[in-house]
Amino acid sequence: MTSFLARVPWARFWVLVGVVGLVEEGLSSVSRGTHGKSDLSVFYRTCVLLLNGADASVYAGRDAVSGWYRCIPPAGLMWFWPLARLSPRSASFGWMFFNFALAGAGVWALGGIWRALFPDEPHRHQLVLWTSAIFLILAAPSVEVGQYSLMFCALWLLATRAALSKRLDLAALLLALPAAIKIYPALLLLFALGALPFKKWPRFTAMFALGFAFWTFAAPTLVFGARVPSLNAAFFREIVFSPTGRLSESQSTSAASSHGLDTVMLRFLSAAPEPKDAPPHLELPVPLVLAATNGARLLVITATIALWWRTTRRRIQGEPAASEWLFSLALWSAALFLILPGAKARYAVYVFPAFLPLILCTARVWISNAQSRWAYTLLVFGLLLLEMSLVPNEARVWGAGFWGALGLWLENARLLWQRPSPVREEALIPLPAKT
Repeated sequence: MTSFLARVPWARFWVLVGVVGLVEEGLSSVSRGTHGKSDLSVFYRTCVLLLNGADASVYAGRDAVSGWYRCIPPAGLMWFWPLARLSPRSASFGWMFFNFALAGAGVWALGGIWRALFPDEPHRHQLVLWTSAIFLILAAPSVEVGQYSLMFCALWLLATRAALSKRLDLAALLLALPAAIKIYPALLLLFALGALPFKKWPRFTAMFALGFAFWTFAAPTLVFGARVPSLNAAFFREIVFSPTGRLSESQSTSAASSHGLDTVMLRFLSAAPEPKDAPPHLELPVPLVLAATNGARLLVITATIALWWRTTRRRIQGEPAASEWLFSLALWSAALFLILPGAKARYAVYVFPAFLPLILCTARVWISNAQSRWAYTLLVFGLLLLEMSLVPNEARVWGAGFWGALGLWLENARLLWQRPSPVREEALIPLPAKT
């Protein structure tokens, strides 16, 4: 029987859809950036201020045009240095093409990942096409607003490719960059440790720490000079730890596109302000709901670590299989989105790695002609629709992206739990050769 995933013309069609969507959203980002109505505009204007001599007090104020927080540290703003001397329109075009390059790097990384997992499979390009299509489709919303989400996901994929090529030091340095820009991606260090033998943990962790220091202090100093330590201190003081800083707004329930854990629980359990067409909800005190939210966040992390440790402990004495990188990245990327404060639809590319094991399982059920093949395919497709928020607005306020990420996390946890042995590559079934 011909595998559903082996229908290459369909795969190429969806890759084309992803490319068109990426270009369309890129052009939309240029329009938004030109008129100063996007995250991109805030990053650009903040970098211009710093290049014109502004000091650390820049983080104490808000962007003059949008009124939004300046919530990116020097490690993120330095990427706008080549663009800050251009007009807003030219800078927006520059950032658009930079994101297109990142998308291309992500697709290139996917090719290397599948080559490492299935070196002798003549039709692995089918997996490359289907996963590239999903990657491009999920990346488009991030490009529209000029966020760093596509950069982070591309770096995770590049780090995975580097690790599978035995370049672990490079993988650690690549993983450290997202952590230096937004802090919370540091959690992905655990994904890498879960795919490494214990004896390599110290060196990899040391390289990650070195990379974090380089991206946080050394690299930005080349752009912003001696102000970098004071800028970093102000960023943590005014944005991360301030009770009235950016994190305080992550618990807003007013936007239907907000799919974070805080937002969803406040919508369902509290009397907090709601968007139009809000779901039925209880009216519990907001502090109580937020305490329960942090408890749920801790539960997700604890369960993920427990499953991660279970698979790690089973092969203490053995060299992990190459597939460990894939399964570990998938589980931790879904967990990261689940606990992320203020998660929105435009961050959906964060969970793209969680689709990779599901695509492999879809191939398996079609190859084996299992009765569940259509059901599993529809499950994957439904999770993709939820993450893309391609549902009516009345359904979006129920937190479509959150429930999609929860489904991805649960399915990846199930797959990881049921794997017979993390050191056996045959646990992954490659696509069959054509007859």
